[in-house]
Parts: sequence; structure tokens; C-alpha cells
Amino acid sequence: NVTLEVDGQTVTRYNGGYDFYLKERTQRHEALVAARRNQDRLREQTQRFIDTFRYTPTKAAQVQSRIKMLEKMEEIVVPREATTAGKIRLPEFQHSGTTALNIKDVGFSYDGSHWVFRNVSFQVGRGEQLALVGFNGMGKTTLSRLFSKVLDPTEGEIILGHKVVPGYVSQDISETIPPERSLINAVRMEDGTLTEATARNLLGSFGFSGDDAFKTAGVLSGGEKIRLAFARIYAAKANLLILDEPTTHLDINGRRALEEELVKYEGTVIIVSHDVEFVRTVAHNIIEVSNGNVRKFLGGYDDFLAFQNKRTAPDPSLQQTSSGIKTEPTDNSSKTVNDKKVLSRKEIRRQRAMEREKIKPLINSLKRRVAASEKRIIQLEEEQGQLVERLSLEGDDKPDFESINRRLSEIQKELESVNTLWEQAASELAFLEAE
Repeated sequence: NVTLEVDGQTVTRYNGGYDFYLKERTQRHEALVAARRNQDRLREQTQRFIDTFRYTPTKAAQVQSRIKMLEKMEEIVVPREATTAGKIRLPEFQHSGTTALNIKDVGFSYDGSHWVFRNVSFQVGRGEQLALVGFNGMGKTTLSRLFSKVLDPTEGEIILGHKVVPGYVSQDISETIPPERSLINAVRMEDGTLTEATARNLLGSFGFSGDDAFKTAGVLSGGEKIRLAFARIYAAKANLLILDEPTTHLDINGRRALEEELVKYEGTVIIVSHDVEFVRTVAHNIIEVSNGNVRKFLGGYDDFLAFQNKRTAPDPSLQQTSSGIKTEPTDNSSKTVNDKKVLSRKEIRRQRAMEREKIKPLINSLKRRVAASEKRIIQLEEEQGQLVERLSLEGDDKPDFESINRRLSEIQKELESVNTLWEQAASELAFLEAE
């Protein structure tokens, strides 16, 4: 695993997952703080020497040497401590019926002739936490809009349970909050009993202080829009949260805060997210959306992946229509639906295998490039870490700051170049392997 941290105009690469990143970032920060202190102390001592002996003829050569050293000395930049503006809060769970959502024979078409999906039936129980998974364009966002009542089904019906109040975080906030609406009106429209003072206090708890309450939704940044969407849900006292890519515009601390809130939340949650770790942590059950079919899977994301890997032939256990799992074809022959040939499962597997075989040489080449880049990055970062540690030494072991900083500069330039090559190769490899 690799973690990339974007901070201002700097991208830092960490060779590990999120937990490794947190530990390594702390260690790097402490080392850089120590190195910066030593560098500042060196600058002060050098400048004091220059100021004291600037006009002393016998010290002229030494003064000029120190002036050049200061000019060449690369400043050690200490990254900011990770912070998050505002906080993500979820409303206190409001009790509801045992069934939060009942989907009965639902079908949806945007134009009346091409169906996104049909014959979808299942229930969502109170307190369930589900994730909608599937490739782009399969209908995950459409399904979330139907659940939240932004769209109406073309056929069938979606019934909210007793005292169920949906709260929707959309990828496009204008679906739920017009861009010309002020923040304070956005939350007061969800709860007419809120006074202006109470509404401003609520917005303040989500990071909108003072006159921010009178901004319009259209001028907000991506992260601010997400926080406003959650403030709106909080005001509505929603107990069915439908969240479409809620982490997209959150920083890493905001994402972690939302994840922690959802894990302890007692209400019902349905999420759409490309953040695998987020889905893995939050979702108890999975709804798969694929090729016009919608299936509910009982189990978390890892269980779902294991099931997918084993599903090389039709499984009799899939005939459980009462649980919302749709029956699948049981033969390996092609079928015709609406005058269109639909490939059998066996033919699809054969076709995919042929496609993978064609791009196999390119994939192998990209893997070698990625591996070579990662090896070189590790070497450079190990050397960089050793040099930074040497910068913090004091006393008789005081290092040669000029030569160390020169080498650190060379390492940084090479790291930028190698990281660019790695990102290009890794991105292309990830795309091909996902096909």
C-alpha cells in the first residue's frame, strides 16, 4: 500500500497504509522540527559571526564563506499539523419502525425505453449499514436518488418505514440545496422551529462561524458543501442517511471523523463510495448494482469480494427472492433480451480472458516500471531520512550542513522525477487491471 499526502503545494509519499502514514508522519514531523531548530540556530550563529566580523580585514575570507553558506542553505520546511476546519456531526438517532425502506418491484428508466434496472425488490432494516457497489454507470447514484425521493421510480414503489426521515448527501449539492440559498435558510427549511440564533449556533458547530451563515451555497468549496449537507441532515433529524460519495471533498481528518461517527451511529445508512477502506469499515451489508441487476448481499465488503471470487458458476443459494437476491441464469448459452444478444456467463469469462491476454505484456512492463520506481524511491527516502537525522546532531558530531543540504536538494529533485514516473505507470496499471 502507498499513501500520498497533499498539503498545500507539496505531495509526500508514504510507503504504507493509513496507520503507517499516521505513525510515519508523526516521526517525520518530530525529526523535521528538530532539524529546523538546529538549522535556525546555525543561521543565527552564522549571521552573528557575519555581523560581528564584517568589517574586520583578517576575517574577510571567513565572512564571505559564511555568507555563501547562508545563500546556499536550503530551508527545512516543517509541514503543518493536520487539522480539519469544522466537524462532521450526525443527528441523534430518532426511533423508527423495524423496516426503514421497502423496495417493491422497482424499475427506472430516464427515457421510458432504456431501463437502468427493473424488478428490484428487497428491504432495508432499521439500523442496517449498506454500501452500493458496482462499476461506474451501473446506476448506484440513480438508486440513491430513488431511495432519497429525489427521483420517482418508473415502475414499482419505494416505501419509507414508520417515522423514517431520509437525509441525502448528493454528489451535486444543488440537487438538495439551490446555489442561491443562504446557509442559514438551508438549515431552517429543514426545521421550521429553529430561531436565527439557534441556526447560527448549529452552523457554527459545522465550521461556519459569524457572517458565514449568510453566504449562499453556490460560493462554498467542495469540503464546505459536504459540511453544509451534513448540517442540513442534522437539522432535519434524519434517521435514514443516504450518502453519495461523502468523502470526496473531505481532508483525511474529516474522512476519519465521518467514519468514526458512522460506525457508532444507530440509524440506517446507505453509502456510495469509491473509498474501499471507508466501505470496508462502515458497511455491514452490500447491494451490488451490475448490468441492470440489483442484488443484496448479506455480509461486509470482504465477504462480498470472497463471494465474487468463488462465483464461477451459478449458485443454487442465489434463488432466495424473499431476501432480495435475484435469480441468475443457470446455463452457459447466449440469450436474447429485447432483440439484443446477451452473452452467457461462460462466454463473458472467455471474452474477458482473451482481452486480459492481449494486454498482459503491457501489464508486465508496467509492473516492472512500478517496482523499479518504488525500489528507487525507498532508497532515496532512506537516504533522506538518514540525512535529516544527521541534521539534528549536536556537539562534536555536528554535521556538515552545507553538503547535507546540497544532497537533500538533489534527493528531492530526483524523488519528484521518480514519483512522477511511478504515478504515471501505477495509474495506467491500475486502469488496465481494473478492466
